[in-house]
Amino acid sequence: MLTKKQYELLMFIHQRVRETGVPPSFDEMKDALDLRSKSGIHRLITALEERGFIKRLEKRARALEIKADIILKATKVDGVYSADPMADASAKLYGSITYQQVLERQLRVMDASAISLCMDNMLPIIVFNMRQPGNIQRVVTGEKGVGTVVGF
Repeated sequence: MLTKKQYELLMFIHQRVRETGVPPSFDEMKDALDLRSKSGIHRLITALEERGFIKRLEKRARALEIKADIILKATKVDGVYSADPMADASAKLYGSITYQQVLERQLRVMDASAISLCMDNMLPIIVFNMRQPGNIQRVVTGEKGVGTVVGF
């Protein structure tokens, strides 16, 4: 059994996802339910999750909420490798790789739930070396051959 506020929040979340394809932010939920604080929303969401009505993914890609076209993941290595390049000199750098391959090979690009969320929403990821001078500009301007593209 849901309280009136829990039901209102659940309906608001469903409506927003149906209309926009992404869940509402805490601020949007707070405003929609006319609550004073985000902690009230947090309690309602926790109750909905405990009752099995929703599932939150920790560290989920906030890029989906802001409707980004791509995730840029700046790292200390040149991209996605077949193994940890710091520990294995024979590790192979991928120019591109699918989400499924990342998951199947258990490559540590991001946590599995974030990779799955990107895959489900067709949100590509570019993993690149932030320590290489000029790489951020190269990636942002769409230069090919910088880092690894994770996608389909």
